[in-house]
Amino acid sequence: MRRASSLRQRIILCFLATTGGACLLFGFFAFLFAYSVEDGLFQDALRSEATHQQAYWAAHRRFDRPGRDYIAIHADPSAFPADLRRHYGVEPGRTEFPGDDGRHYHVMSFDVPGRVDPAYVVAEVSRHLVVRPLRREMLVFLAIWTLGLLAATGLIGYWLASRATEPLTRLARLVSDTPPDRVPAIAAAHFPPNEIGVLAGALDRAFGRIRAFVDRESRFTRDASHELRTPLAVIQSATELIATGRDLPPAIAAPLARIAHAGEDMDRTIGLLLELAREENAGAATGSVALLPLIEKAVLDASERFGGGERDVTIAVPEGRMVQASRTGLALILANLIGNAFQHTSGGRLSIAMAGDALVIADSGPGIAPAVVGSAGIPFVKGAESGGHGLGLSIVKRLCDRDGIGFDVETVETGGARIRLLFGSASCD
Repeated sequence: MRRASSLRQRIILCFLATTGGACLLFGFFAFLFAYSVEDGLFQDALRSEATHQQAYWAAHRRFDRPGRDYIAIHADPSAFPADLRRHYGVEPGRTEFPGDDGRHYHVMSFDVPGRVDPAYVVAEVSRHLVVRPLRREMLVFLAIWTLGLLAATGLIGYWLASRATEPLTRLARLVSDTPPDRVPAIAAAHFPPNEIGVLAGALDRAFGRIRAFVDRESRFTRDASHELRTPLAVIQSATELIATGRDLPPAIAAPLARIAHAGEDMDRTIGLLLELAREENAGAATGSVALLPLIEKAVLDASERFGGGERDVTIAVPEGRMVQASRTGLALILANLIGNAFQHTSGGRLSIAMAGDALVIADSGPGIAPAVVGSAGIPFVKGAESGGHGLGLSIVKRLCDRDGIGFDVETVETGGARIRLLFGSASCD
């Protein structure tokens, strides 16, 4: 909702800035116009006097008495008043000069018939100025009107901005107030037929597609749960039935037990993956879990799957070490990581040890390509030598995020990979 409010404020500020700028320009041009009119009147008076003096000189060979008491005729600049002569000597090209004690002069030269040098009409206009004495009053007047216009513009701008942004504010509130586990429902017909209505319609269609996708996913998870668990139940019941036989040969009993355990693990794994897909009960099953038994089981399962005789496996985890995690999720994490280590470390070393609050799994295999290390945990991202589908680390990353376990992957320069699982509220650096 802050964005909608900010948009309204920006519209109001634009109104105020436009009005303030217009008032400043109007004041500037008003002063410029007043000064121009006043100077123009003085220049017209000087020009009229110069024309009269030219005609009078031609008829009488002398200058006439000026028709206005503030105008004087001078044959050359040396006859100017002292303050005017001082400034005129510095800038003889000007026509307007300041004097001492508030005096102000306008000067115009004109040609005299029969004379080489021009004569000068000088007007000392300080007593006849209108704009300068009223500058303060004019500024106060303009300031009062500017403040009044700004106040009126602010009210009008607030009304217009609120009216224009109300549908957008309502749309934003509708989307933001929807619970995270639900898709917003937007009725485009409730919004005006302008750009906001177009946006509401586009969001309505997009959310409709998302809602349909979520419904399909929900149906899929229900169907997958049923269709996968049914054959698993058949396998488990069959293995239990076979295991009840008293004359079962030892060569069959051990593999049959592994099949039973694998079925149980698969049942728990399917439940966990379906729970992740639905994003339900995140972290609800966490508790204090003994770490070493899960590690030993993951090592044993990986040894049976990939063969463990040619690997040097070292486990340095205290027997009573407990961590906060979901037992099923942590078992799946360890099974993935240790199984990957066994798969890529034939004839090498594998170390599983605690370093503070972190469990470090390090192997001497080929490691992970530098280009892939930064993307570890993204679905379907895998190295060129990988034979998998790029989902193992993705599942591990999701499980770690769900249970608040820090996850970090790096390649060792001397060869191999090192993976850290940090238990607690912190994350791996």
